[in-house]
Amino acid sequence: MQEFNDKKWIEQALKGNSGAYSILVNQYKAMVFALCFKLLKNRESAEELAMDTFLKAFRALGGFRFESKFSSWLYRIAYTSCMSHLRIKQPLTQEITDWEIDNTYQENDISQNVDRLYKKESIQKALNLLSPEDASLLHLYYLMEQSLSEIEVIMNLPVETLKVRLFRARKKFKTCLNQCSVLNELL
Repeated sequence: MQEFNDKKWIEQALKGNSGAYSILVNQYKAMVFALCFKLLKNRESAEELAMDTFLKAFRALGGFRFESKFSSWLYRIAYTSCMSHLRIKQPLTQEITDWEIDNTYQENDISQNVDRLYKKESIQKALNLLSPEDASLLHLYYLMEQSLSEIEVIMNLPVETLKVRLFRARKKFKTCLNQCSVLNELL
C-alpha cells in the first residue's frame, strides 16, 4: 500500500485545487474528530470544532512550512480550538451511546462482551475524572499513537515536560481507574 503524500495534496490545494484539500480532509477527519470528542465529550461540539479546525487549517495552509507532519500541525489547531472552547464553556458531559460496544453479540460471547463493556465504562469514567489536558495527552499517546515529538507540536510543550506530564497522567489515571472499579463493584 502506498503511503499518503501530504505534501503533494497541500501543494495542489495551495494552487487552487479544492479537490486536493478534500482529500486531506477525508484522510484526517476521523482522527481530528476523535481528538475533539476526547476533549469536549460531546458529539455535536466535537463535530463543530472538527469542521472549524479544517477551515482554520485551510486559511492557514500557506503558512504550513513542512517542519513537522501535517497531521501534527492539524492536531495542534484542533487541540488549541478545543482548549479555547473549554475555557469559554463549562465542560459538557458525554453521551453514553458513544461508548456502547457493537451489537454483534453471539450468544456464547455475552459474558465476554459484558466484561468488555464493563472495562470500557470503567476506563471512560476514569478518563472523565482527569483534566482535559491529561485525558488528551493519554489519548494522543496511547490511542492515536503519536510520538512525544509529535505531541510536542500539538500541545506546544517541550518533550521533557510531556514525559513528566505523561507519567503523572498515568498515575492519576490508575488512581481514577481503581476508584471507578471499586465503585462499580459496590453497585
